[in-house]
Amino acid sequence: MDNYTKRPLVKFHKAAVFYALLLVFSLIFTQALRATASAVLFWFLVLVPILSLIYVLVGNALVRIYVSSSTTKVEKMQPLEYELRIVNASPFAYPFIEAVVSIPENDGVRCTEQSVNMSLAPLAAYSVQRETTFKYRGTYEIGVRCLYISDFLGLFSIRLDAYIYENIMVFPRKLGMDMKTQTSASDIPNDSAKVVFSTEKSEIGNIREYIPGDSQKNIHWKLSSKSVGGTLMVKEFNTNTSRSVYMLCDFSRSIPPEVFEDEDARIAREKAAAEEARKPKEKHVKLKKAKQDKKSLEAERAAKKAQARAKRGLSANRIGDAALVDEQIKAAEKKRRDDEIKSELSMGGVLKTEYANDIDEYCADGMVEMSIGAVLNELNNGNTVTLVWVDKRQKGGIAAVELTCPEDFNVVYPVFATTSPCSEKDNVTTLLPLITESLNVTIRICTSNIDPLSLNRYASIPGLFGGAGSGCVTEVLLFNPEERYTDVKIRREYIEMCRNRLAQDGVDLTELEAAKDESGRYAIRIAAH
Repeated sequence: MDNYTKRPLVKFHKAAVFYALLLVFSLIFTQALRATASAVLFWFLVLVPILSLIYVLVGNALVRIYVSSSTTKVEKMQPLEYELRIVNASPFAYPFIEAVVSIPENDGVRCTEQSVNMSLAPLAAYSVQRETTFKYRGTYEIGVRCLYISDFLGLFSIRLDAYIYENIMVFPRKLGMDMKTQTSASDIPNDSAKVVFSTEKSEIGNIREYIPGDSQKNIHWKLSSKSVGGTLMVKEFNTNTSRSVYMLCDFSRSIPPEVFEDEDARIAREKAAAEEARKPKEKHVKLKKAKQDKKSLEAERAAKKAQARAKRGLSANRIGDAALVDEQIKAAEKKRRDDEIKSELSMGGVLKTEYANDIDEYCADGMVEMSIGAVLNELNNGNTVTLVWVDKRQKGGIAAVELTCPEDFNVVYPVFATTSPCSEKDNVTTLLPLITESLNVTIRICTSNIDPLSLNRYASIPGLFGGAGSGCVTEVLLFNPEERYTDVKIRREYIEMCRNRLAQDGVDLTELEAAKDESGRYAIRIAAH
């Protein structure tokens, strides 16, 4: 995008060079002839810039800009009409006007600044009326940054700063969700927080197998000694804590998958990309020829095999050699594919190239809609939610609010729903120090990032709050855009690997998606695979 703020206040055009040459010529012509006609021409040329300047300044004072839209708040994928009007209220014509406008792109992903050239007759107007739909939520600016008004000869133009915008707030869908969730509270909630350190049998709520990170004080040694294979058993206690949930929402951009590639795979990919950039046409021809050669070779082999079977004198050794060659080709192909799968699994899958431009907006949108459903679900179930997220618009760059009912969420909803994606350095685990409780904590991570680095961070959360056996409930609510990956099966296998990895550390992984219910309305539900 062109950086219009670096343009000068006064900009000279090519016609100014011709004017300067003409002025020098008239000066020489006047001095040489000393005639009345030459003097008139010279003084006319001297007065032209002054008249042009007055002409442009009148335009700057009398050109008006108006921006309007059908609404300033709209849900994504809903139509929105907007209009830009530039009115010439002066009696002079302005044939050379350049306007720097901010308008939505054709795909509705974002607004970009564009340069529009126009010509305004006296007391006339230039209007742009369009209808658009925004694909993603956020705050969009539609309007005019500045005008460049040129004189009648096109010698120069002066910038008129306007900065007239209509701020459009695009909200995500407010989808419902009806799902029972686990909290660190007991089945009979109590408003008074009480941590139980006693080990009396009457206070034991459950006995389960040991999970790494559990406190050794909670191990049931007597039962462990009687278990098959010496499996350690752990006691869980009813705590009667308040029904409080920390909801941490991840607006960070995804880390490029190439970061997690194997070194050999990375080098091979870079070499292939460099070769493709140097000789795209030649590579295309070679690939086409290679496919044709492969088909021809396969046809030739098939024909030879048929002829070989028809001949009675074909020896068993020759048949064995042909079969061996086929097996070697299949083994090499299988090894190549296995290496590709291994490389893609190490990265969490490979995105389709056509989705690379807007993947961050798409994931942030899905995560927000999932978070809204999860927050309202907790509030409707009587839980108190502390909603925390990274927001550069807030002081300190972090927003945190405690919610006790759906009405509380409606107050913060306009701010939360329009938060922009942030840097991958501001990942959701940077918000964990804001949790002041140390035991019986329920933490839900709403995210679309499940790369290997984020996975390790999620797995470490229970250990920061006393371990899974101390009443800490940690759950990752994942928005997984698997349909945007080149191989859905590999992406699915990677997610299952992540689920098993997190389960070993006492962290649950739940995939959520927006799907139609029986009434035809969209709602958040657990993804069905």
